Amino acid sequence: MALEISTPVRERITMDRLEKYFYEGPGALQGPVTLQSLRRLNLDEIMKQDPMLTTTVGVWAALLGKRVWSQLNYEANAFAAVGKKPWDRTGWRVKTTKAATSGGGIAEDGTLPATIKGAYLPLEAKPKLHVNTWDASEIADLLSQVDDAIDILATQREDAGLTHRELINRALLKEFGTLPGYTLESFDRMIASTAERVACGEHDGDEDPWGTAALDRSAQAWSDSNVLHNSNVDRVLSLTLIDQLFRTIMTASGEKPHFILTGIDTEFAWGALLQAQARFFEPMTAIPSYNGVQAAVAGTDGAFNINSYQKLPIITSQHVAVDSISRIYMMNENYMWLKVLKPSRYFETGDPFILNSFMVKGLYQTVAELACTFFKAHGKIRDLKS
Repeated sequence: MALEISTPVRERITMDRLEKYFYEGPGALQGPVTLQSLRRLNLDEIMKQDPMLTTTVGVWAALLGKRVWSQLNYEANAFAAVGKKPWDRTGWRVKTTKAATSGGGIAEDGTLPATIKGAYLPLEAKPKLHVNTWDASEIADLLSQVDDAIDILATQREDAGLTHRELINRALLKEFGTLPGYTLESFDRMIASTAERVACGEHDGDEDPWGTAALDRSAQAWSDSNVLHNSNVDRVLSLTLIDQLFRTIMTASGEKPHFILTGIDTEFAWGALLQAQARFFEPMTAIPSYNGVQAAVAGTDGAFNINSYQKLPIITSQHVAVDSISRIYMMNENYMWLKVLKPSRYFETGDPFILNSFMVKGLYQTVAELACTFFKAHGKIRDLKS
């Protein structure tokens, strides 16, 4: 319907009629709209003036919100996979030599054989103190409650907790040539041998967990773990190597390992080997718990799907020691776990008399150490490439 222009000048344009005209079209109006009335509203000037845009200086600013979306990987699967037990005592005894490996038969009228005994040795591992702290000013906290700022305290708490867990994971997965110092012992040092240290050019004592005062592997061959190395020269990963480690561990310990730990790169290379033979990883459901990673039972919440080989779950972590590709560890939960003297706890204070400043400070603390009571129940494959 065309806009009808009439000659009378006394026709008035109301807001109601103006909205109808622009929102619903000219047909919504009842009665004529005069050209003079439209001109009195200066509609030409309204539609042609410089518009207000988001780029207009001082008019608009993006509201970022308080949530911070992390772009970082804080995965800590090795820490989740290893079992945790309370710190019952600092030391323990190990049997290092069998009482006998032959004999036992005597003549019908023979005398009793000489008495025999095995050899024993005490070991000890002192707890390590693992701490991460953060702080923020009181002014920054107060302003974050009224301005467009991150939720400083909540963000710092979350970040410190994730960092605390990840650094424990990194400590557990350090290469055995890197001495732990005040951090936790690593799987790579626990699952090591003097032959590996010599062949791979590491320093004397690098393979000794808890220090040579507690354990000197070069003088105590019983403490060597099962290590398949290639003198620090990387060779292609093969199913033969993987199966060899299974056999070696079972022969040395009489037991089958409970889970496998490696990196994502090695898991993919491993999967490619299976596909070439029309074989595949078997999927399984597992649960991380205080007792370590375990197969899930029906009806259990919180489980996740992973691959398995020889019915053992394969756990991957980003911090596993890498040669050309990540090393492979096979571990028995019965003989290696994290001894916890004080579980992870969080502390926070804003008391200015304690801090001597107007700040808020928080910290996470864990007191623990990695323990192993049977070294030959575990093994690793190193010097690998795909």
